[in-house]
Amino acid sequence: MSNRVFRIIPMWISLIGLIGEGSLTSCVSMKQHKDLEARHRAISTELDSCQARELRLNGQMDVLEQRVNAAQKVNLGLARDTSRLISDLRSARQRIEQLDRQNEELARTTEILRSGSAAEQDQLLKELRETESELRKREDDLALLEKDVRNREVRIQEMQGIMDAQAQTLNNLRQTISKALLGFEESGLTVREKNGRVYVSLSEKLMFKVGSAEVDPRGRQAIQELGKVLAGNPDISIMVEGHTDDQGGDALNWDLSVRRATSIVKILIENPQIEPSRITAAGRGKHLPLETGKSNEARTRNRRTEIILSPQLDLLFQWLETR
Repeated sequence: MSNRVFRIIPMWISLIGLIGEGSLTSCVSMKQHKDLEARHRAISTELDSCQARELRLNGQMDVLEQRVNAAQKVNLGLARDTSRLISDLRSARQRIEQLDRQNEELARTTEILRSGSAAEQDQLLKELRETESELRKREDDLALLEKDVRNREVRIQEMQGIMDAQAQTLNNLRQTISKALLGFEESGLTVREKNGRVYVSLSEKLMFKVGSAEVDPRGRQAIQELGKVLAGNPDISIMVEGHTDDQGGDALNWDLSVRRATSIVKILIENPQIEPSRITAAGRGKHLPLETGKSNEARTRNRRTEIILSPQLDLLFQWLETR
């Protein structure tokens, strides 16, 4: 989870400047002036809300990353401990076999020397008792080691089972989405799985006219089909990211990418079975390109919208908290 939730660069100061300049160079009625001021206040309020949401989302992402890292460390530690315990168990069994042989040898020696001196017999009996005591202690240690190994193996299997189930869920989701959106591939739609997430990439050609944030009818149809699949997978989190090319100013690109992501979110939540709290809209502007070249082909690839689907980690976190 190395990527952070989008950061929207404020561009409203530029807008205010433009509004002020326009008011000096043309005749504007008092009503239009008041409308512009009201629009500015609404935009400022929306910006404050977006920035607050960004801070909350960044905090949530940090917590998720810390928990996932903790889960991975626990898994690695369990594997190392299990390997060490198995080695200790093997050594303990070898020691028990050695003690068994020594015990048998002492028994034979005792029998041979039974007719010998009392002092020799007492020494042999003492050694025999010490050997038997050590043997019982080793057997107790071996039983504890075996129990510990079994417990750790069960924990590793439980964690692996949770991870395997999430991986299978993602694979099934990718296949289902690919089938549902099969008719849109010629328009620049791709579905791929990467780093435990499913990425649905939508080209600008499919979704928007150049410079516009209004979704084209063909793009709306694709989003609605995707929404049907997501409605049947309520445990999947949804991130919608807008991306632009490197042409134009930062403020313009940030605004366009955010508005495009928001337009797609609005279509998704038209489906009443999709809970809005599952969705996050993010604008990346020009800052996460697929290609760094300046050709028309490279810029066309970079102008896209990505819908990133990932499993919720609540079950894994609950498992960690109980261990």
